[in-house]
Amino acid sequence: MAQLDPEGAFETLKTRVAQAVGDHFPFEGQNRRLEMEKVWVDDDLDMDDIRSQQHAKLHGGSWAVPVKARVALIDKESGDVLDRSTITVARVPKITRRYSYIVDGKERQVDNQFRLKSGVYHREDEAGRLVTQWNINKWDGAKADRFWSFFSPKERVFTLKFGTMENIGLYPVLRAMGESDDQIKKAWGKDIFDASVDKFGDDKKQLQSLNKVLKRTTGHVAKDLNEARTAVRETMAAAELREDSTKLTLGKSFNVVNGEAMLLSSKKLLGLARGDIKPDDRESLAFKDILSTEDHLADRLHRSRGEIGRR
Repeated sequence: MAQLDPEGAFETLKTRVAQAVGDHFPFEGQNRRLEMEKVWVDDDLDMDDIRSQQHAKLHGGSWAVPVKARVALIDKESGDVLDRSTITVARVPKITRRYSYIVDGKERQVDNQFRLKSGVYHREDEAGRLVTQWNINKWDGAKADRFWSFFSPKERVFTLKFGTMENIGLYPVLRAMGESDDQIKKAWGKDIFDASVDKFGDDKKQLQSLNKVLKRTTGHVAKDLNEARTAVRETMAAAELREDSTKLTLGKSFNVVNGEAMLLSSKKLLGLARGDIKPDDRESLAFKDILSTEDHLADRLHRSRGEIGRR
């Protein structure tokens, strides 16, 4: 969020960075576990120290402070502490009195940015397909942060897209997430329901669709339909949504992706196809967050689990 003074901005940044680093722990091995006991930003720079700022600019350096963590290596069987150490896991640039950052010798100011909130947004694309964009707020363990659902008025079927995985049947996913045939038929109507069952309804095609979801989100696939349904249900339940934005677009608040949310979204796409409702205005300020430097750094650190783990 935007800050009116540089001291307050950097205090917020330090808090967000420390929290983002701490969220990566613990790291689990076969016999040992690495736990974080404390994490902090070791801020020893004076915001008014023009001399050190100029030195960083002249020598191509960064005016930055280290992020340190005190970690303990635990034997999982006995619970004993095998080792304890303080390590530097990252360095973050410190804001100057000029609301700027010096990185690799260059001084830059960072503008606040509007970003689309996590939520479920409906529109018509250039190809005439009705599209739902699922913006995920947080998806622990998944290799994705969004996905899309489509309705083709010509083929009269609903499909999903996860990254490069396309032509995934929505029908098998809804069944995996606990929605019954009667509930789906009531929401879609008999013709659209029958078209989806014809295209994606047999066990082999359902397994293919569900494994595409699993391959893109977890990197794994299931051996049979029951295993795939359980895995998809658990994976999707970990995809967090914003309750305020889903209330506006779906008429009901949802904090995770579930079968009811996906079924409501599909009904809204049908309303768009009939012209009964209008697309969601994704440019509305009601669907925007204001992001500052601390938000971007926290996001970057959340995506750096591998790098932080190696350190």
